[in-house]
Amino acid sequence: MSGLLVITTHAIPYQTPVFQYLSQQSRIDLHVAFLEPPAVDQPYWDKQFGRYVQWDISLTDGYEWSVLPPGNTIRRLSGFIRLHAERGKPPIMLTAWSSPLHWAIWTWAILSRVPVFIGAETNRQSYCVRSRPRWRHQWFRYLIRHTAGLLYIGRRNREFYEWLGASSERLFPYPYSIDNARFAEVAQRSLDQRERKFASFKLNPMLPTLLFCGKLIPKKRPDLLLEAVSAAGLAEEVNIVFVGEGQLQPQMIARAAELNMARVAFTGFLNQSEMPTAYSLGDIFCLLSDTPDETWGLVVNEAMACGKPVIVSDSCGCVSDLVAGKGTGWVVPPGDLEATIRTIKTAMSQRPSWSSMGEIGRAVIANHTFAKMAEGISAALASVQPGRQEVRLPGLKE
Repeated sequence: MSGLLVITTHAIPYQTPVFQYLSQQSRIDLHVAFLEPPAVDQPYWDKQFGRYVQWDISLTDGYEWSVLPPGNTIRRLSGFIRLHAERGKPPIMLTAWSSPLHWAIWTWAILSRVPVFIGAETNRQSYCVRSRPRWRHQWFRYLIRHTAGLLYIGRRNREFYEWLGASSERLFPYPYSIDNARFAEVAQRSLDQRERKFASFKLNPMLPTLLFCGKLIPKKRPDLLLEAVSAAGLAEEVNIVFVGEGQLQPQMIARAAELNMARVAFTGFLNQSEMPTAYSLGDIFCLLSDTPDETWGLVVNEAMACGKPVIVSDSCGCVSDLVAGKGTGWVVPPGDLEATIRTIKTAMSQRPSWSSMGEIGRAVIANHTFAKMAEGISAALASVQPGRQEVRLPGLKE
């Protein structure tokens, strides 16, 4: 059995299923070290949602974990080195490089000749949007070039590592994933409740419905969807359902009233177990983010798993892998109102094709699974253990 010590900031809903899969379905002896104590059975303040959040699924069950000791970077690095020794000095995986401690662990591992892997979201666009000292960029390039394995979530992530000088033999596919089967099953089961929910929102279930799921914050541009539907003259011909909360919600409610848009509903925050039901409400899913910080957009995975065509901004990191040229939906330039209007009109005119586009989406997203992510980690581990065969994982074709 191969060991792996993962360092991540805190317990995150989209990471938990991967850790559980690695621990339960693969021959990898996994241990996860959190930089911050996980919020177990207690709410925490989410600044972007603008509310306290308590997840209704466990984020720490099904795998071994611990929390690094508090203190300054040197003390925490020492605690990590002790944990690494206690675990038998296995390879290390970082899921981010957002703090001085990440950089300290990363540098220590390379200088100590400990194999280290990176499984992060950054792409060239998101990296270049911020200025940084030249020395820091050069240090970063050094770390990337001496990292044993770079697990790329998609095409733009891979191109970022290549831009920094990573060699192809150190690049391993790690396709970003959600629980496709759970989302598809629950969304299908929820269709029976669709008319009742539409009645509670005072919407017409016979009209096509555009759906947004996520935080109602500026970078995700839910307001652009509202403005585009109004400007397209479709306010009486389509429903819009916004799932989530955030700082833009009050002004969007006021704006919808100002534009006399009665066919708009705000569901509020939905917890993790409830999220698949949201996709039973929509016919087309929309994510119009206008910032490079939208390094993927896992809600697009969720919508496609539920058989929904999508309208996605080209700022979203998932576009190259899931949408552009795939027949699964439409791509719009970020922040472009006129282009968004044209795209929504085009989508409405192609209503007979929505079902087939949704099925194409299911086929595309079938290549994004936890098994595939685990396969990438397995291949990276095998690459630093000469003579060792890659770990066989269930559900994968030979």
